[in-house]
Amino acid sequence: MMIRGFLNVFINALFDSITPALGNLTVTGPEEQKQRAFCRLNFFSAWLFGWMGICLVCLYDPFIDIWLGKGYLLPRPAVLLIAANFYVGSMRIPLNNTKGVLGLFWDYRYKSVGEAALNLVLSVALAQRWGVAGIMAGTLASTLAVPFWCEPVVLYRRGLHMPVKGYFLGYFTHLAATLAAGGVTWWMCSRAGGGFGGFLVKCLLCGAIPNGIYLGIYRQREELAFFLAIAKRVVRKIR
Repeated sequence: MMIRGFLNVFINALFDSITPALGNLTVTGPEEQKQRAFCRLNFFSAWLFGWMGICLVCLYDPFIDIWLGKGYLLPRPAVLLIAANFYVGSMRIPLNNTKGVLGLFWDYRYKSVGEAALNLVLSVALAQRWGVAGIMAGTLASTLAVPFWCEPVVLYRRGLHMPVKGYFLGYFTHLAATLAAGGVTWWMCSRAGGGFGGFLVKCLLCGAIPNGIYLGIYRQREELAFFLAIAKRVVRKIR
C-alpha cells in the first residue's frame, strides 16, 4: 500500500499541473473543444493507468521479495485486488478534475456519503471472511456500485452535454486492451526467472510489452496522434 501511495502522489502532482489549463479551456473554449480535451485526457489516463496497473501485478511480488523477503508477500488475490482498485480509482481522476473545473459539486452531494457508507459495510463484512483481500474487495465493490456510473453520467449530461454511452464504450475497450496486454506481459514475466536479475528483466518486459500492444491497438486514434505530436515538439526543444 505504501508503494501504491507513492504512485498516487506522483499521479496527483501530474494531474494537478494539467487542471489549470483545463479550467482555462472551460472558461474560454467552445463546447466542442472542451469535449475533445476531456476525451484526450481520458485516453491518456487509460493508457497510463493501464500500464501502471500491469506493472503492479507483475512487479509487486518480485520487488517485495527482494526488499523484505517472502514472509511479507500478500496472497495473489490481494495483490490483484490492490491493482484493480488502483486502476478503477485512478480512472476517476479525469472525471473528478473535469467536474471540479466545471463546478458540478452540487450534483454529487449524496454520492460521497453513499460511497463511504457502502465501503465501510462491505469492507468490514468481507474482511471477516477473506482478510486483507476482503477489505480490497469491499472498496472495489463500493466504487463500482456508486461512483463508477454516477460520476460519468452526471459529468456527461450536466457538464459536457454528450451521450454517456461513449464513455462506457471507451472504458471497457481500454479495459479489454489492458487485460490482453497484462495477460501477455504476465506470461512473459513468469519466464524471466527470480532474483535481482530477473526483476530487471521483468521491468524491461513491463515497459516494452504493454506499451507496444497499446501502440498497435490505438495507432489510428486521433488522441494518440495528438500526444505523439506533443512528444515530438518536446524532443525538438531538448535537442
